[in-house]
Amino acid sequence: MKHLVYIFSVFSLLSCAQIESPTGGPKDEQPSKIVKATPGIGETNFEGTELKIVFDEYIVLGNMAQEAIVSPPMAEEPSYKVNNKALKITFPENLLPNTTYTINLGNGVKDFHEGIALDSNVLVFSTGNYIDSLSFSGVVKNAFNLSPQEGILVLLFENSDDSIPSKERPYYYTKTNKEGQFKFNFLKNGNFTLFVLEDNNNDRLYNLPNERIGFIDNAIYTSKVDSSYSVLLFEPDNKKQYLVSLKAENQGKLVLILNKPAETIDLNILGKTFKKSWFESDTLLVGDTVSIWTDFSRLEDTETEIVVSADEVILDTVKIKLKAFDTAKPKLPTITLNVNNGTAKYFDALILSTDIPIKSWKDSILFIQNSTDSMFVSVSKVGSKKLKIIYTLEQDSKYSLVLPDSFLTDVLGFKSKGTKIDFKTKSDIEYANLKLNVELDATENVIVQFMTKSGAIIRQDLFSGNKSFNYQNLSPGEYQFKLIFDSNNDGVWTTGKYIPRTQPERVIFYSEKLEMKEGWDKDITWLIPE
Repeated sequence: MKHLVYIFSVFSLLSCAQIESPTGGPKDEQPSKIVKATPGIGETNFEGTELKIVFDEYIVLGNMAQEAIVSPPMAEEPSYKVNNKALKITFPENLLPNTTYTINLGNGVKDFHEGIALDSNVLVFSTGNYIDSLSFSGVVKNAFNLSPQEGILVLLFENSDDSIPSKERPYYYTKTNKEGQFKFNFLKNGNFTLFVLEDNNNDRLYNLPNERIGFIDNAIYTSKVDSSYSVLLFEPDNKKQYLVSLKAENQGKLVLILNKPAETIDLNILGKTFKKSWFESDTLLVGDTVSIWTDFSRLEDTETEIVVSADEVILDTVKIKLKAFDTAKPKLPTITLNVNNGTAKYFDALILSTDIPIKSWKDSILFIQNSTDSMFVSVSKVGSKKLKIIYTLEQDSKYSLVLPDSFLTDVLGFKSKGTKIDFKTKSDIEYANLKLNVELDATENVIVQFMTKSGAIIRQDLFSGNKSFNYQNLSPGEYQFKLIFDSNNDGVWTTGKYIPRTQPERVIFYSEKLEMKEGWDKDITWLIPE
């Protein structure tokens, strides 16, 4: 026996289990160090079934099933036992011949007193005459927003079958760090297929519907790697639509939850027919959670069986117990105006919003006051819970909107209370204007999204080729641009597929910081790479 190689490096000091140090002295903030390994340093032609590592201080183990990575993996995981300052690793099966093994302890070994974990501690040995020395690295990103993904398995297979991640465990595997980065060392010469996996059940197999996956299109030749890889992690849209729950709440509200968004929903009551829809959804664009409003008194029975359909497919039949109104304490509709910190945008329409869909309203009884005048105004319905006020605002002015009692009636029959809303407008010099020039050589359709710093979409446009866009009257702040290559021309970002292997639609972000200040006019050009 020659040498057992171990590699120790500290990228950061992580306190995974904060243990109080004795008073009167500073904390030991250094991680444990290996002082001896048996067999000795630099092992080749290894034939044993046990490793022993001695550290410079007492240690404890974390969750080794989560932290330790053995490559190539074994059908049964090694056992890890601590005795004072020593760690014993026992293999439950014979090792493969002429193979380089790596054991990455991850954050699984911690010092006893302070609970500081080793950030990286890799043991390497070979059952053959030499240790493999090839390597390559890369990064895993969220396919939709390109954020780095931590704790994702990176899998290398010798088999190139598309379905291999769901049938076999990998030959090599590792995990990404906080920056989404990964690196393979001590690889043998060969061709491999790379997948990345959000392994929610820790079995190194792709076998759960909520596990995200990603892959490299072409085989990796470990002897010819000349750059790092960027892998996109996505959740395939292969889940069958189903009803999670349908529950009744007070004040005529039903809450419907689906496992994924649907374009349309429909509810039918067994044994009953209505001349028109007996309910109203709170949104025109159906998501995975939808509020349904109806007057329960119309349904007569306290228990009702409802057939739930989504996208014209029946999902389930649910028996629910309806809850009667609390007539002593009715929940009256709440009305809000689209102002932010008491300021309305003079160039936008005034919109009244309610928390319950609107049944009717009294026109021309609400009025607006400014410093010199007041006038009654009309409204028009622009959504199930929205009314647009027909009025043109002026710059740099103060207003009061007066809503009389019983101005509107919601679908449950309750009337609104009177209220007064004071607000003001700014002048045009307090806003900014931005022009975007997109230079795109490709002929395929793309989507450009103009977003807030937090990612809320302000506006999106579909186009191809070169195009200019104007964004006027922007509030001071930070903004960002995102571009989606709309390969299937459906106007939205489309995720990837596992079988057949199809990458998600490509996205890129404008790389420079976009900060807009009062009175600014900015003109930028975005050259889109092929």
